[in-house]
Amino acid sequence: MIHPLPGIFLILGLLGLALGCLRILSLPPELSRKAVHLILGLACLSFPWLFKSFWPVGLLCLASISSLLWLRKQKGALNSVLHAVPRESWGDLCFPIAVALLFLLMRDPIPDYIVPLLLLTLADAVGALIGVRYGQSKYSTDEGFKSLEGSLAFFLTAFLCTHICLLLGTATGRAESLLIAAIIGLLIMLLEGISRRGMDNLWIPLASHLLVNNYLDMGWQSLTGRLLLLIVILLFFLILRCRSDANDSVLLASALVLYLIFAVAGWVWAITPVALALVYGMLCSTPLKGPQPRHGQADLLAVCGAGLLWLFLSKNSSSIDLTLPFIASWAAQIAILLAAHMTWRHPDAHTTPILVLGATLGGLLSLPSLLLIYQGSALAIAFSLILAGSGLAAACLWKLEWQRTGSTLTPGRPLRQFAYGLAASIPALTINLF
Repeated sequence: MIHPLPGIFLILGLLGLALGCLRILSLPPELSRKAVHLILGLACLSFPWLFKSFWPVGLLCLASISSLLWLRKQKGALNSVLHAVPRESWGDLCFPIAVALLFLLMRDPIPDYIVPLLLLTLADAVGALIGVRYGQSKYSTDEGFKSLEGSLAFFLTAFLCTHICLLLGTATGRAESLLIAAIIGLLIMLLEGISRRGMDNLWIPLASHLLVNNYLDMGWQSLTGRLLLLIVILLFFLILRCRSDANDSVLLASALVLYLIFAVAGWVWAITPVALALVYGMLCSTPLKGPQPRHGQADLLAVCGAGLLWLFLSKNSSSIDLTLPFIASWAAQIAILLAAHMTWRHPDAHTTPILVLGATLGGLLSLPSLLLIYQGSALAIAFSLILAGSGLAAACLWKLEWQRTGSTLTPGRPLRQFAYGLAASIPALTINLF
């Protein structure tokens, strides 16, 4: 292992040389950006063998970010190497941050550093270039469109990188490495499909790092179950796509959320979120007319945010049971969906029937989960809390959004919708008192 200083100058020299050569070659914008991406990613693969400690990598990260920020302010050919693509992107800045974090978290170079960085370097670059050159089948995102061809190229590259590295660089068996590669390829492909403004350069390596470490200790039977579960969820949302006002990236993100709930908490917790997806497919199947935008990722966060918050708190706290607040948050969002649908079907309705209908629908669709978890008086209390919370959430959307502003598409509504669902689920905490 060489002294850190020559390694630092080597990497910085490579960065300068790459930018200079690309400026001379005048490549197309997307190809130029991905060429820099590829050169730096391959160079950073050497870090575990170049540097023993973190400080050289941290110094390189700071130097790279400073250089890239300076480059953003330049004009002409030098700036065009990275910023000629006509969209806002923070991917160039996320790249060195991701490399530094991977190195900091590294225990075993192959699964902890090499695999995530290869996915960031090769899969992302191949997917983007294939999408630009051959992409014909488009799917919609918050920022426009991406191509199915690009996403499939991303998956195949991620699958091969993960499988080969785990098979040759770790003690993972052949069947396990194939299954892990398939699962990670699909999940990271979905994550890339929903990422915005170049943030995939941060999410891809960090998520793949967590996933590889989570799956390495699983046997092939458990991995097969996870892969089948993921495929079923993808098919579910593919069917739902025909009855949805959401853009396609929202459905991809929904598949990730549902898989996360199944994987982390189990199928009982997933019943009410699945019911919400079905209600959405039934109530929002009529195409939007006029200039109204399709539902985007902000709307999905409004629906899922409270539930994911309770899920996170539940898995990081053993002192209190948060199952009912989790279920209540999804039941509240079901009631909110019904109230939003009523603004189109019966815009002159009164608040009371909306409250009753929201409470009834939210309560009934959460009942299967409640029956599997609670018994006796606890069941009656839990059901009553769900009814009250669902009715309150529906009334909030109806009264505070529709009747006050005449629309459910006003600025800031997703954040307020999240607050309605969270507030409606907080009373469910009182189940722990009984």
